[in-house]
Amino acid sequence: MVSYLFNSVSMDDFKFDQLVGIAVPEQGFVFKGNPQKVRIYLGAYDSQANPTIMVGGSSVNVVNGVGEYTPGTGSIGEQKIEGKILIKNADGTTKEVGFNTAFTVGEQLGTVSPTKMNVFYIGVDNPIDCSVAGVSTSAMNVAGSGVTVTKVSGGSYIARPTAAAGGKCTVTVSAKLPDGKTISVPKEFRVKKVPDPVAMYLGSKGGKMPLAQVKAGQGINCILENFDFDLKFAISSFTMGANIGGNYMEANCSGPAFNG
Repeated sequence: MVSYLFNSVSMDDFKFDQLVGIAVPEQGFVFKGNPQKVRIYLGAYDSQANPTIMVGGSSVNVVNGVGEYTPGTGSIGEQKIEGKILIKNADGTTKEVGFNTAFTVGEQLGTVSPTKMNVFYIGVDNPIDCSVAGVSTSAMNVAGSGVTVTKVSGGSYIARPTAAAGGKCTVTVSAKLPDGKTISVPKEFRVKKVPDPVAMYLGSKGGKMPLAQVKAGQGINCILENFDFDLKFAISSFTMGANIGGNYMEANCSGPAFNG
């Protein structure tokens, strides 16, 4: 009878043979200077019996009483994990214990950006990428001072400066963080005009050229040297001069091609 009563008392007890200290940060992502709380408590598990652990309806691999789960990190923003642990007690019945946690996926913070390249050119589409670590691109707000900023897709934008050449403009990215606070990040750019196009004839900017080669050409074109933007200028008119019979004569042409 004593044995029966003892077993009845401990029938609902769970047997554990391992103790472990656990520290859980309150936030899975924190910015510099923001407060962070960590919950610390004592945990116990049975290394001899593997419980059934479910996450999102699928079972998790369990080794020596500890489950291992690898969540996806392909999307930016807060990622929630919810599931349950099924453990058996002494009388063979099963107890279900739920759990949930969350972490934040952000863009990589490491960037290399030469200071002298922080330039916007007047009259062309200047592509820029904007992001705030830990915040999805849909939750961002991008504004400009001395520049208009138009969203293309995701974190991609086109900037067109309105400030004069030689001046500066600012693009500011702001977003509301998961903790409710708002972060604002300004970035300053210099404003320049597009470099002057260089007139060319048959690939040459000047110098002597055989007459037969001169006659083979159809007209004048122009290029932008050492300029990365896909920008083209068209010749509206030009004047051609030549020594004809000892006399220097000029002819005006409309457009890039030679006339009669």
